[in-house]
Amino acid sequence: MNERLGRINFLNIGIMKRKRIEVLQPEIKTIGGELSFEELLDFCENKKYYSKLDCSYRFRIIERKDNLLIGMVITNQIKDLPPKEKIKTGGFSSLGLNLQEERLAYANVFLYDIDSKAFLYEVNKNGCHIDKLIELFYEKWREKEFEDRKIDIDFFPILREKNYERVMKFNFIKRFHLKIANPKEISENIEIENNSIAESIINHQLGLSKAANAEKLILELDAEEKRKGGLGLSRGVVSDLLNIIKRCAKRGCQENIKKIQVEGYEYSSEHPNRLQPIDLFVDTFKEFISLPDIKLHRNIQQAERVEQVAKLYNRIRPELKRILGA
Repeated sequence: MNERLGRINFLNIGIMKRKRIEVLQPEIKTIGGELSFEELLDFCENKKYYSKLDCSYRFRIIERKDNLLIGMVITNQIKDLPPKEKIKTGGFSSLGLNLQEERLAYANVFLYDIDSKAFLYEVNKNGCHIDKLIELFYEKWREKEFEDRKIDIDFFPILREKNYERVMKFNFIKRFHLKIANPKEISENIEIENNSIAESIINHQLGLSKAANAEKLILELDAEEKRKGGLGLSRGVVSDLLNIIKRCAKRGCQENIKKIQVEGYEYSSEHPNRLQPIDLFVDTFKEFISLPDIKLHRNIQQAERVEQVAKLYNRIRPELKRILGA
């Protein structure tokens, strides 16, 4: 009896495993009418998308509360299923699925805040990747044949405020470094006004790169050394430059921005005379939820996923509100 209980525990009660959660913001561009991301989620609810004969995706909204939508994307597949092996005899046999009626099921939990437009999405290598989710949205929209309402959907990582705040607390900004790939793409797809010195700098550099057919744009501003009486780079100009680049990233040019680094001296640093480099490009949310690591699943852990993503969001919500202003 004890041996049997030990075996059950081994199969069904494991340690907790971490599942990565991406913290994103959706962007929808429309032609022929307005469409919010909330409306798109409602439109796709309980609809199936068939990617291949052996794989399908279903979109479900589970909870609506306080302007939050929590749901799941469920992936069903039967691709290249391995056999099972009897440990004592070494014999192999199929998993015993009825392929006409049964599929393996994987889940991605998501949470959407209607006010801030923050979108949390679980990374599951066997489930629905974010690019596949975009395909699902497109496919369901096309089925309605809205010829007069074209849509373009993308998701962009939300940058944290911590490193930006550190830059703004520098008592002396020595250097600003920006590296952009394919600057022509940015200049053709994003309109930047000339209402500030920073906007004029970026517009001039992008225009020059486009005229020169440049593959890369590297912009570096370097102030005179502090010990030689230098005043440092203008905090206002550096702040404006960072905000322009963040706007470009949110508008579909995230992949073009290869590096944003600011170097300076911090007020509260343990080494006030040591130049501190801060890389803002990698300053994204790196979040996880924890789920029981069950060896033999009987369900998709819906309750656990919903509870965990809500708990995570409550923890990072104040910071997101400061960043997104909602």
